[in-house]
Amino acid sequence: MPDAESSSELLDSLRAAFTGQYDIERPLGVGGMGTVFLAKDMTLDRQVAIKVIIPELAASKAFRQRFLNEARTVAKLRHPNIVAVHAAGEVAGSLYFVMEYVPGESLRDVIDREPVADRARATAILRDLASALDYAHTHGVIHRDIKPENILIDRDSGRAMLTDFGVAGLTEPGAAEERMTGTGMIVGSPRYMSPEQAAGERQLDGRSDIYSLGLVGYEMLSGGPTFAGTSAVSIITKQITEKPTPLAEKARGVPLAVAASIDKALEKDPANRWQTGAEFARALADDAPSPLYLGGRRSARQRRTRLLVAGAIAGVLLVGVPIAWRLSAAGTGAPKGIDPRKSFFVAPFENQTSDPSLAWLREGSVNMLTLNLSNWSDLNVVDYERTLDLLRDADIGENSRVGLEAARGIAREAGVWTVVLGQITRGSDSLRVMARVFDVASGRAVQQAEVAAAAGSDPRGLFDRLSRELLDLAGAPPMTPEMAKTTTSSLEAYKAYLTGVHALDGWEFDVADSALALAIRADSTYALAYYKRALLSGWKKPGDTIGVHLIRLAARYATRLPPRERGIVDAYMSVAEGNAAAFRGDTATSRRQFTAAQGKYAALLARDSTDAEAWYGMGDAYFHTPSPNTAALSFNWTRSLRAFNRTLALDSTFHLAYPHTLQIYSMAATRGQSLILVGDSVIGFESQAASEAFGRDRVLEARKLASVRAVQDARHWVETDPDAGEAHLALADAHVASNDPAAAAAGLRLAMSRPTVRSPILPYRIATLELASGRPKDALASLRQAMRTYGYDSLSRNASGLQYFGHLLGATAVAAHAGSIADMNAMFRLMERVVPTFPEPGKPGSMVPSNTYTRTFAAFNLLAMGIDLKEVKRDVDGAMQKLASYGDKLPAEQRQMAIMLPYYAYILGRDTSYLAPLKRAAGPSVAAPPVYQALAAIEVGDTARAEKIAAQFARGDTIKSKASGQQGLLDAFVEAEVLTILGDTRGAAATYEAIDPNRFMTQGFPDPRWPLYARSFLARGQLYERIGDKAKAEAAYTTFLDLWKDADPKLQPQLQRARDGLARLKDA
Repeated sequence: MPDAESSSELLDSLRAAFTGQYDIERPLGVGGMGTVFLAKDMTLDRQVAIKVIIPELAASKAFRQRFLNEARTVAKLRHPNIVAVHAAGEVAGSLYFVMEYVPGESLRDVIDREPVADRARATAILRDLASALDYAHTHGVIHRDIKPENILIDRDSGRAMLTDFGVAGLTEPGAAEERMTGTGMIVGSPRYMSPEQAAGERQLDGRSDIYSLGLVGYEMLSGGPTFAGTSAVSIITKQITEKPTPLAEKARGVPLAVAASIDKALEKDPANRWQTGAEFARALADDAPSPLYLGGRRSARQRRTRLLVAGAIAGVLLVGVPIAWRLSAAGTGAPKGIDPRKSFFVAPFENQTSDPSLAWLREGSVNMLTLNLSNWSDLNVVDYERTLDLLRDADIGENSRVGLEAARGIAREAGVWTVVLGQITRGSDSLRVMARVFDVASGRAVQQAEVAAAAGSDPRGLFDRLSRELLDLAGAPPMTPEMAKTTTSSLEAYKAYLTGVHALDGWEFDVADSALALAIRADSTYALAYYKRALLSGWKKPGDTIGVHLIRLAARYATRLPPRERGIVDAYMSVAEGNAAAFRGDTATSRRQFTAAQGKYAALLARDSTDAEAWYGMGDAYFHTPSPNTAALSFNWTRSLRAFNRTLALDSTFHLAYPHTLQIYSMAATRGQSLILVGDSVIGFESQAASEAFGRDRVLEARKLASVRAVQDARHWVETDPDAGEAHLALADAHVASNDPAAAAAGLRLAMSRPTVRSPILPYRIATLELASGRPKDALASLRQAMRTYGYDSLSRNASGLQYFGHLLGATAVAAHAGSIADMNAMFRLMERVVPTFPEPGKPGSMVPSNTYTRTFAAFNLLAMGIDLKEVKRDVDGAMQKLASYGDKLPAEQRQMAIMLPYYAYILGRDTSYLAPLKRAAGPSVAAPPVYQALAAIEVGDTARAEKIAAQFARGDTIKSKASGQQGLLDAFVEAEVLTILGDTRGAAATYEAIDPNRFMTQGFPDPRWPLYARSFLARGQLYERIGDKAKAEAAYTTFLDLWKDADPKLQPQLQRARDGLARLKDA
């Protein structure tokens, strides 16, 4: 790299040489081949980038000629994702070319800042670059140095653009030149070289670039390089010899279509990769690629064996002797479009036991393996009789060993492309069977498996296990021929189904949906795949009719399922129907369906009490059964909790149970809620009096038990599945329920450091938790950083965006508490883009714009900030009318909202016209709280009655025991205001001081108590000033000014009142 003095000399030299043509402004960067300068094209009045080649390369006459030839070719490329070359030449003894200037940063900068890229953005970048490569390759240009440093991201458009196109090829020597550069290394970047490039192959084609782009994509999505090493030699060795871990394993959560496409791009043999950039781009655009490339977990013994060619690599690196890249041996390979791993010839296994009683296994091995493999309709297997004929035709005797070359020849004759050879050996107390799988075309070993059993046991089970090992199904449930006939006969469907089930249990909903869709595509009658996808739909889109449609398809094709599986499908159909009925407001049908589901699951458990899936279904049915009162809810949730705990005791990996248990525990741990936990029972209180009769200390002890259980369960979930982002969020929620938001925030910050867990929603949740932890400044900074870094592009990639809504809604409190209307509105706009519509109550398939709700939520916050009701009345009234139009079809959650709308409008806006709709929404049986009665008395001038009612208000510590729901402590703010109006300044100040912000909501609802709490310091300052407590008044005014340092201009009059108060105190 040139030093500062030589760089300065070069800059001066170029400025003199380009006078009148280009105005050289400054260096942009220095690379291995030269320096890039920012310049202004004086003729066309535009900024350009000029790359000047290092003198060591430019000194070669042959190089200069190739440089000009290559530059002419590259200059013809015109593609939106390729940095254009405008000109090239030689000036002042230096070779240069002039390129389009791309303001922004390199992909390397992006990866360094955000190791795991947004999936949708990364896929779009890869797709665009694959198209760019296809365009270049069709014009005869190979890049040869695809790497993040050579990919620029336009700051304005976000477009990814390839630069240095073809430049790496300039260092390719002629026949008479050395392969090595002056630095003694082969040309290129080891981390991003294709195997053939790393091995010294000189005649590269476009498939080399495709491999390199695959490496870039792998790194973007997994958070680390495909291959790492302590030296270039070690990395190059791995590029040639090692098959990368399937991306689906390294980057859980990446859609299978994307992972499989990248895995194929990284095939060692160029013939097995995408053959063109267009193919790669189309695959990345597909939501469901061929199941052939479906990735999945494998144990160590299932990994493909490697070809050890380190000696050849050392020859390339140390003595510079080029070697040819050869992965395919001479001979014809599988026809185009045929997967060689889907056709098998099983040769007789070699019996090395010398035991005559096991001699039958020579041919028995062929019979058993071919029968097992033939269970799958999408495999082509040479059957047993045909195998015997082929062996006879090849003159291989009954006791002769079948070698690899003979087996390859027989396989070619049979028209199959994978051959299985094996040995049977005997130890002192065991029988072992080992099989090796070979590619027919190349002769290379592609897989190895070994199984063992106790000596003297029936060896047939060994070959059942061995077939599953060879099919990459190790660890899967046993799949007998009978089971295959009753579930699916498609291997690809079964493999995709297993991947989907595993992803579903790990809360990787996008992966699960993609895999289960592949299973259904491979076998459109696969009942269990429909069932699992229906179950998934219940989590992703509760109440959506698609879940009912899927489970009905499962039931249609369930006739060939075994009785237990048929029962599971039938029971869940009742659950799905119950959820759908509840969502459309049909409580009677919902309760009837869930009750039916409970009976069906009970019947399954009567036959097998260890059926974890049936226990889960039982818990799910009780959990969602509509409860008309607290007593019914206690009954249902007690049975639900016990069922879910039984599920986890039987199968600790059944992670779908955790969100239910944690919701029960968290609610029981929260002060003010009507439920507590006693042992494994949920106890409910119909009234505050019932709770007090139970005993305050006993209630507190029960809440502590529930909070401990919540944290324990959530931690266990994280420990058993540390890559499940939902588990980390659940642990944070458990800490919040335990009144420890600081621990919750710390846990999520740690989760963000894990590439497999990092999620765009976590920074928003962290910001809210920082607010709850008493760090409002940090919270606002975190929220703004989250909006900059994890905006719509990051959030929208998740098909379950609705699940983000509650977290984003809670984060609006951070902006509202700070008085930042601009940040609050930006959050609501973001939410409207991420979740543009909501399902309309009572109208299946109909949607309503999400801004129907978000505008109202914003209005609540604005009212709490002190904005006049007139400015937001239209939004509030519109939402009230919309909810009222649904009548009794409203689900329970939205009925609660229908009550809160007029409540907030009255309490925050002081408009008595909202009292009548509030009474209608709440119902005739709900008595008006004392604070309402006191306000009504003040409205009519009856101060004496208001004072009498105010005497009943809670004071001091008793305020902290008030309810903590959407209403809860909001009454305390109003009570403080009533006391202020009545002249009880000390009582009002004490009420404000007793309000505990730890009780405020941090998700799921825009709790207006946060901005009210910030504004309460202005009210406290005024109260203490009247009392004559100068120190407390100054502290309150100063706190308010600090909290609203970033307040909107509309709120400045309130800030001015605080400043005026401080001035009065100073002058006093």
